[in-house]
Parts: sequence; C-alpha cells; structure tokens
Amino acid sequence: TQTLFAKVQPILELDTNGHTGIIYDIIPTHNGEIISASDDKTIRVWDARSGKEKRKILGNIGKGSEGKIFAIALSNNEKYLAVGGYLSSDENKEWGNIRIYNYHTGKLIKLLKSHSNVVMDLSFSRDDSYLISGSFDRTAKIWSVKENFTLSDTITFHTNNVNATKIILKNNHYYALTAGWDNQIALYDMQRKNVLHSHTLGYRLRYLAINETLGHIAASGDGREIKIYDFELNEIKTIPSQTKPHGLNYSNNTKYLIAGAGTSPRDINIYTTHNYTLFKTFKKHTNSTKAVNFITLDGKSYGISGGGNNYSIYIWDYHNSVPNVIQKIEGKGSRVWSVAIAGDTIAWGNKWTERNGKSKLQKSINLNTFTIEHAPLKTHFNRISTSNGRYFLNHSHGGDYGYRDAVLEIKKDGNVLERIVKNSHNGYRHRCYGWYKDFIISGEDNGHLKVYTKEGIEVASLVGHTGAVWSIAVEGDRLVSGSGDQTIKVWNLSALKRDSEKMRIFPTLSIFVSKNDEYVVWSKEGFFNASKGGAKYIGYHINQGEDKEAQYVGVDKLYNTYYRPDLIAKALGGEDVSQYAKNIDIHNLFNSGLAPEVKILSKSKTTKKRDIKLELQVCTIGNGGYDNLTLYLNGLAVDVLDKDRALKLKKLQNMRKNCFTLNKIISLQSGKNVIGFNATNSAGNIESNTDTIKIDYTRRSHQKPNLYILAIGVDEYRDGDLWLKYSKADANAFVDSIQTVSKALFNNIYSYKLLDRDVTKSNVLETFKKIGAKTTREDVFILYMAGHGITDVKTGAYFYLPVDFRYKNDNSVRVKGISQNDFKLALSKIQAMKSLTILDTCNSGSFSEAMASRGVLQKTAIYKLTRATGRATIVASSKDQVALEGYKGHGVFTYTLIEALKGKGYGTDNKITIKELASYIEDVLPDRTYDKWGYEQVPQSNISGSDFPIGVK
Repeated sequence: TQTLFAKVQPILELDTNGHTGIIYDIIPTHNGEIISASDDKTIRVWDARSGKEKRKILGNIGKGSEGKIFAIALSNNEKYLAVGGYLSSDENKEWGNIRIYNYHTGKLIKLLKSHSNVVMDLSFSRDDSYLISGSFDRTAKIWSVKENFTLSDTITFHTNNVNATKIILKNNHYYALTAGWDNQIALYDMQRKNVLHSHTLGYRLRYLAINETLGHIAASGDGREIKIYDFELNEIKTIPSQTKPHGLNYSNNTKYLIAGAGTSPRDINIYTTHNYTLFKTFKKHTNSTKAVNFITLDGKSYGISGGGNNYSIYIWDYHNSVPNVIQKIEGKGSRVWSVAIAGDTIAWGNKWTERNGKSKLQKSINLNTFTIEHAPLKTHFNRISTSNGRYFLNHSHGGDYGYRDAVLEIKKDGNVLERIVKNSHNGYRHRCYGWYKDFIISGEDNGHLKVYTKEGIEVASLVGHTGAVWSIAVEGDRLVSGSGDQTIKVWNLSALKRDSEKMRIFPTLSIFVSKNDEYVVWSKEGFFNASKGGAKYIGYHINQGEDKEAQYVGVDKLYNTYYRPDLIAKALGGEDVSQYAKNIDIHNLFNSGLAPEVKILSKSKTTKKRDIKLELQVCTIGNGGYDNLTLYLNGLAVDVLDKDRALKLKKLQNMRKNCFTLNKIISLQSGKNVIGFNATNSAGNIESNTDTIKIDYTRRSHQKPNLYILAIGVDEYRDGDLWLKYSKADANAFVDSIQTVSKALFNNIYSYKLLDRDVTKSNVLETFKKIGAKTTREDVFILYMAGHGITDVKTGAYFYLPVDFRYKNDNSVRVKGISQNDFKLALSKIQAMKSLTILDTCNSGSFSEAMASRGVLQKTAIYKLTRATGRATIVASSKDQVALEGYKGHGVFTYTLIEALKGKGYGTDNKITIKELASYIEDVLPDRTYDKWGYEQVPQSNISGSDFPIGVK
C-alpha cells in the first residue's frame, strides 16, 4: 500500500530559525507576509509585523547543490508561487525544473520540465495569464497559466545565460523582456514571436524591473550603474552607483526604485522615479544584498532587504531623514569566520577581522563538558600552517572570474611547483588553506573542502558543508572547519592515503552554537547532544519525490530515538557509531507518518476555579494517526491519554480534515499556570509541536501541603543472580529520614512502601494510581527506588527491573522492565506539582555489555526520563555494582543522601531543598567511593523547574 511517505528520503539539515545562505528573492504579500527564498534550499514565510516565521515551503533537495533556490515569483492573485533554481529531474538529471505551489497550502501542484539548466529568474504577467522563466541554458520560456502552465514559447535570442525576465502587458499586447550574461537586453513580441528591440552594454546583465504605469524599465548587472529605458529600449537615463546594483524593484505607488548592493559599499539605495535621483540610503547590511523590495503595512510603504553576513531581513522606514529599522528578521546563528583546536576544545569567531581564516577567536566549547567560554580564552589553540619545511602555500588571481584567491600556488624554496585553479564548478576560490602532514587542505566556496597532495592532485573531498569554508585548523589527525553555513565540523583524517582513489570523508561531528550559547552537536547518523533549547536547530528535511512538497521534522520531536550524548562521546573518541544506527530504520520511522497538529482551543484567562475545562483539538496528518495526547502543567506531564482513551472522549466534528475535539478537566496550581498540549503519531516515535496557554488561578486556602512518599526496594529477585543486600534497608532508612526532617513543613505525611515480592510492575503502577487519587496540586511527592536499573544500549532508555524479572535476551528488558513511558503515565496520575524522583539503581554484572554500560549512557537515559515526565531526578549512577557491597550498612549513595537530609547539606537557612540535596551528594559521593574502592561513583541530577524545600535541618 502506498503511503504518504512512499518516496521518503530524510536529510539532516540545520535550521537556525532563519536563512543560512544567500537570500536571492524577497516578495511581500497583501496581508503583511514576507516570502524569502535562499540557496539554503528553503522558502520561508514571515509575519512582517512580528518578525516570526509562519511556515516553510519545501521541495526535493540533495546533498550537494541540488535544491538551491535562486528565484521565486508570486502570482498577483497570490494563488501560485513559482520556484526556480538548481532543481533536478529524476528522469534526466537536468537542473531546470520549475515548481508551482499553491501558496496558501504549500502543496506542490505542478512541476514544469523544459529547461536543461538552472532557472535564475521568474515573473508573472500583471493579469496572471503567463509566467516567464530565464535559465542558464541560454533560453527564456513562456508558460500559459490559464492552460495549466503548459509551455507556450521558448526565446532563443541570447548567447549566454538568461538571468532576468519580465512580461510587459501594454494595450492588451504581451511582451517578454529578457537580459543576460551576453550583455544584452531584449524586448520580445509574444504574439509575433520575434525580438523587436535589443541593446548591448559593456557588462553582464543580471536584474530587471518594470514600471508599467510610467512605461519604464530598470536594468543592472556587473556595471556600477543602473540603466533606465522606455518600453522600446530607448535609454532614458544612466544612474551612477558606487556599488554594483542588485535586485531591482519599483514601489507599488510607482514613486521609487530600490536597488541592492553587490559590492562595497554595501548600501541599499532608493531613487525617486521623477528624475532618478538618490532619495535615501540604508546602511545596515554588512555584505552582498541581492533581495530588495517594498512592503505596505497599515497603509505605509517600507523598504525590505535581505542579505549581509548573517542573511538578515530588515524592514525599514525610508521616509525618515535617516532610515530606521522597524523589524529585523534573523536566525540564531552567525557565519564562522575562524576556528582553532586544543584537544577536545574548539574555539571560533563569528566576526570577520582578518583574511584567510585568521580572524580573532571569540568563544570556545569543550566537547566533554559542553562548557562555553567567552574571550579572552585561557587555552592556547592550534590553527593551520601555510608552510611545511621547504614548502609554502599562497594564492593569486585567476580562474573563470579573475578572483584574487582562485589559484593556490604550491612553492618549494620560493619556486612555484604547481597551481590548483578553482572555477565555477569546483569551488570558485581558496578561502583558507594549510598543511596536514604532507597533504594540503583547502576550504572553498559552495561547501567544497578538498585534500590535495603537494603535487596538486586531489585525493579526498570532505563532504558536509553547504556554504563557503572560511577557516580550518588541525591538531594530530583531527581537522576542524568553520563555514558560512554557520556550522563547525570535526573531521578524522587518519584514513588519508596518497595513492588511493579519491575519497569521500564525512564529518565525525557537526556543531552549531547560537548567539545565546544554545548548542547542538550531531553525528552524520543523526545522534545528538544539545543544551535545553538546542535541539530545535537541526531536523530532517523529508523528501517525498521531485513532484511533491517536502516535510520537515525537528530532532526535538525525535528525542527518544536520537538523543544520545553517550554516542556523541564515543564518536569524539574515534569510535564508529554507525553500528547503533542499524537499530533505527529511518525510512520506516517517517513512513509511520507525522505527528498530528494539536491545539488548545480554550483561551488564556484569570480564574478563581481550581478545576477548569479545556477544549483540545487534534488534526491527524496523512497516515500518521495519533497517540499519547499529553497535557503538561508548568512543565509536568499531568494527564496522558492513549489512543483508546481518546477515542472514548472525542467528538467527531470535521472528518474531512481528520480533526476532532475533546474536553478535559484539569486542576490548576495556585498562581501562574502554563498549560501545554502535545501528542505523538500512532507509532509513538514522532512528537507534535506543543501548544500552550496561560491561566492565573488565585487559591483562597493557605494551609500547609501534604507530603506523599513512595519507596520501592528489591533485594530478593526471583533470579538469584540479581540478589542485592541493601535495597530494602535503604528504602526503609530513606522513609524514616525524610519523615523526621519534613514534619515542620507539611500538614500530613503519607508513606507507601513496596518491598521485594510486592514490587511487580502491576503493583507499582496501581500504587501510583492510588496516590494520585489523593494528591492535590499544592502537595509534594517523592519517589525513591532502589534495586536494579538498566539503560538500554540500543535506545538509551531507562528501565527499572521488578522482582519477577528474569534475563533471557535483550528484548526481555523492554518487555518486563518498567519503562520510561510507564513512568510518564504513572507520574501523570500524581497531581502534586512539586515532585522528586530518586534512583539508587545499579547494573548487575550478569547482563554483559547492556547491563555494564554506565556513565554518559546513564545520563542520557535520566535526561530522557526527566524530559518525558518533567520531574526532578537524582540518580546514583555508579559505574558497576561494587558500591552495593555496602557502606556502614547501606548503599553508599543512599547513605550520603541520608547524611544530607540530616542537615549536612548546603544553604544558609534551616531548610533543605532538592538542589542542596543534589549538590551535597555530587560533592561528597565521588570522593567517598574513591577513598574506599579506588574509583569515583559520579551521581547524576536533573533538577527541572524551580527549587523547593523537603526538610528542615
């Protein structure tokens, strides 16, 4: 059966919430949206007033240049969006496809195939009867919109690339206007099918704009001027310019012409159309800006420009004496101009201060601790050298375009031995270069990063960057590169050989650090580690074939599958982690369908009622279905509906859109309440976005809360190999200790114990239900578990092993253990908003590799558990079971925990908070275990939400 994702091809991409490549086109809409298109292969739709991204319009892409977008055009009725660029055909592997989208739905409705090379410009006629396209195949093509975009005519006048196209409608007669790299502008009669007029200049032409009211044409290119013509190509005026003008457009009121900047100075200029004198100059952009236009908001016209070093979009008021910015739209990343390395610490700079990748270093990140340091940096870092004994590298002018660094010269004793020349098909220029052993590394444009012998022979291509490589650094066999695509990549060069065929080497790790120091680090397999907000910056662009729109799913929606800090640590250490990806069939993962779109239909408000009714909406996408409809209150999962429960509650309203609504009662916490709602697809492996609302609730009663304790401990497992000595004693001691120190803080203390034979999966889950029926939002709940826990090496998920567990094979853990999802469901029954989970669970030596995996793997599992439930967590996390031999009659972790409860924790007041508890254990436990057993047992904690007291010293 063919599914929505029958042709699925997921490609891992960076998404910085803004463009990461050159913005080639920018279009305003009637309702205040801005459409921007970039060679980062995305089209983004923005709300001009808020600067927020509303959606993306995506299509098929490839690993190289395939998918880069160079042109868009919006029909005047705003029904169709035409897209051109480096868009391939699966049939003939030519690159001139044009995609026609329904602009409002983002659906790809037509694929136009005729051009044999990239499409550089698109334009609709004023009445939307025709679309014209210009291509590097030296032709312009006219498409009949009314006849379902059938090809109407091909213009073959030009002898070089056609870069600019327009259609003029004059006296009910259509004319095509074209300009190209043959230095010619031509006016073509679409009825008679012949060129009426042409004009040749002394430079390549790239841009056209028309003003049908005035009967004017503006043209520009590689000259430092703008030519103004009438509709018979008679020259009206030449506008001199200090820069090479890019991206021309007339304002809707016909009074102004705007021009971007191709070279220094990077000024955006607006000219009056009365006499084409300079009216205003906008100076905020720091690099080439090709995309310029006008937008009308609330009856007033503003300038729009997209470009510069960080591919920023500015909306600016040009009516003031000095144009002022009213909105800036920009991603959370920056170009990486410089990189350096020292061991597992990488430094970089996001500001250009010097050529050839030698700009100043501003930040560093340690890939073991993920601490970020700002300049001045304390460590001495290695870069890359241009000299190697008697050999030396430098650059010179040359190549197709005469760039100053298009030729890399390899010199020995001052004499040039070889030259490596860059042209348009292989990287344009040598942006940075240096020696690794006897190999030459060169960073080039368009993501090219090459390895050459000292004889100038290419031996390897380092594949991964999509933008210009601005800087490289080397230490040992490790290479680091920084790029205009805003990423840093780490490469292992140990496999390089002089006499082998050309190699393709992929990065060991890729790194993105946002402007506010959120980070994400990922492997080529998609495994990642990230700061709390960092995972949203990468995701899967899901190709569904050349004739269908693409989808996008962020890895923050795939946490349970791809969040693997343990594997990132292995990759950094040189281990091949691809074996772990064999457990994941990524195509089947996405073939299971996307998660639904969810929404809370109730509105934010202030209430005096504790219990409120929420109206929730779920809209399934394709065959994705739905499951795990989860309500969160201030970050804690407080209600989870599986598919069966939801079916009983839902009221079908609009099956045409696969949407339904359901009502849920939720109890509020006193004060501010942020309510979140999300879901997964029916397979449970892809999460939806989370919709939120805010509700303020004023509680009248101010009595002390109650404390609920659930303590679980197993010594006498039915499998004799798993027997322990101190779990029951630890559980009892913990309950006694917490009851002693917490009396003054709580109205009542209720303790529940499950020990040995009572610790079955069903009993544990039933006890959660029983406690949940008694708790309120103001209460406190503490879960303590001692016994065996295991982190599944394949998935990085945590399981607690009940008393009746018997190890048969790897799957027995997933079948019999109490899983992360079980805990999420169980803890959602607990209404108490202040909650702490304490795990003193250690692996047994009888479980081979799976049971012996600790350290970062354990931390991976605990973070996943904490994220799923929202509950604060403290974990013993010992490396093996030796700590269970006892410390003064207890497990060493629980003994240290009880010490902290007796008042040895931190803090100047007399209260013991959960953060103080965690801090004491983290400080004391490693030294204690090292002194007694000769190794450090390192506990893990993940304290989400606000701190709260649980005892009095």
